Amino acid sequence: MIISVLFAPLMALAQNYPSPTFSSLTLLNGFTATGLVTTSDLAVQAGNTILANATGSSSSPTAFAMPSCSGASNVLQWKSGAGFTCANNYVLNQPSTGQYWAQNGANINRLNDRVLIGGATASDASYPPVSNDWFSQFQNSIGYSNAVPVATLNVSPYPNANFQPVAAEFSAQSQYAMSPGASTIGTSSYAVNNNASYATGAWAFYGEAHKTSSATASVYGMELDTRTMTGASISPSPYQQGNVVGLQLASGAGVQGIELTASISGTTLTVTSASSVLPPYAIAVGQYVYGVGVTPGTTITALGTGTGGVGTYTVNNSQTVSSEYMVASPQYDASSAIQIESNPVKFQSGIVFGATSLVGSDGVTGTATALSLAKGHEIQWYYQGGFAGPSIVSTVSNGSFNTGLNFTNSGLQISGPSGVALAYFSPISSAANYLSFNAATSGNAPNIVANGTDANVKLSLQGQGNAGVAIQGQQAGSDAAAGYVGESPSFTNLGPINLTSGTPVNVASMPLSAGDWDVMCTGQAVANSSTTATSYGIGVSTTSATYGSFGSYTSMSGNYPAGNATQTISSPIVRINSAAPTMAYCVMSSTFSVSSMAAQQGYMRARRIQ
Repeated sequence: MIISVLFAPLMALAQNYPSPTFSSLTLLNGFTATGLVTTSDLAVQAGNTILANATGSSSSPTAFAMPSCSGASNVLQWKSGAGFTCANNYVLNQPSTGQYWAQNGANINRLNDRVLIGGATASDASYPPVSNDWFSQFQNSIGYSNAVPVATLNVSPYPNANFQPVAAEFSAQSQYAMSPGASTIGTSSYAVNNNASYATGAWAFYGEAHKTSSATASVYGMELDTRTMTGASISPSPYQQGNVVGLQLASGAGVQGIELTASISGTTLTVTSASSVLPPYAIAVGQYVYGVGVTPGTTITALGTGTGGVGTYTVNNSQTVSSEYMVASPQYDASSAIQIESNPVKFQSGIVFGATSLVGSDGVTGTATALSLAKGHEIQWYYQGGFAGPSIVSTVSNGSFNTGLNFTNSGLQISGPSGVALAYFSPISSAANYLSFNAATSGNAPNIVANGTDANVKLSLQGQGNAGVAIQGQQAGSDAAAGYVGESPSFTNLGPINLTSGTPVNVASMPLSAGDWDVMCTGQAVANSSTTATSYGIGVSTTSATYGSFGSYTSMSGNYPAGNATQTISSPIVRINSAAPTMAYCVMSSTFSVSSMAAQQGYMRARRIQ
């Protein structure tokens, strides 16, 4: 009987019954569903809610509403104890890995589309745009550049996503500046070379432009454009900065520099005024002093009456510099503002100004200022080894002395103030001969020499019209040098010589170099007291003891009774033009009787006339 009672429930379980329905069920152990629980089997739930535990600790799940988070700059964020919240202006931030290369553990992020940052987030980034950022609006208001929408914060209109006219774009505006003089910078880039162990290089900006197609196209390493809409820009000079500038290069980074009005006498620097644009730096020991005429490497070594401002200081280099603008700074001067190098190929030109790029000239008419230099700024050439060679410099400090060079269709013009011509050098297409201007050492005269391919080149000076040429004569009492106009060679007196009646003799001689000469001579004949004479003669000749042609001698005939002891007569001025060196003679004779006569002495004078 007992057995029957115990097995009765087992027999009952083997039969079929309807699925049970429970109004309340408590599970003492885990629950395993052997079939699927579909979405439709779940109970109805309030809209925009989820079932979760947001308490931050073990607890039963509850339903809470999801926040609305559909803005362009919104991010859904889970917060412990609060659940999901909507974060505005969310910043992407991840801790530094301390690595740079991927194989060393760096995080690599790939964003396969535009990234809008700052004011750019106002753009809806659709095409065509509905809502624009401020820079897109600005660009649209002034028009596109070369028909391309420069503000590429918007969707690119090009069908190939691999083509983008601009890879990255930065913009800034000064509209909301809080104080006068505030700076607005579209892009800033810095490089700090601070490796104490190795010699390294640092580039604040490095860019490359590659032309790899044979198609007609251009590449530019960098282009900087300006635009002015609120009145004419300032016309700049070395003493007046412009206010619309395509490229400005500066040295010193605007820090650690004190502007001085100062002088140096010996090793004492006397500062009469001092100021700095940035934080009030003080003049201090160890700072370098820079200025016109200040010896390079001049350093402040000790304080005097000055303790950072006006006063005296001791410098290392003894020198004398009048009061002028100087700078005291712990910095050194930079090497150069622009340096052009091959890397490894060369540029075909260093600097090129487009024909229409400058105000005042279109490359056909007019003039324009291409380079502006201050007094003392020099164009310096160098030769191999880094040694300074020729240079061009202006030291003009008064406009009354302005001069200039102008290469005209008539040749080279040297002009004075207001462009008035001072000199012209006119070329010819088949020129073979030319002028040389030669300096001279102390005590010697500089000269202008005719040179060229011809063996003999004449130097010609001529005036305009019938004005001729005025040449200032020598006023110092010295003689013209050999070979120059005005040269006067010396002669030799050959007297006294006993005369034979009617026979010419040489009473003086003079060697002449090749050239054109004016020559004359004077002779003195002395007769015995009883001698009577009927003629005397004297002349210049290039043949020894022989008179030359008519016009080269003087002849006197008559009765000269005894007692007329001395007769002094002179020849006419005779031209001797010889292509080779020659000897000139003073030839003299007399016809006499009864007794004797002598050619007592002779004198000769010659001048080179050309």
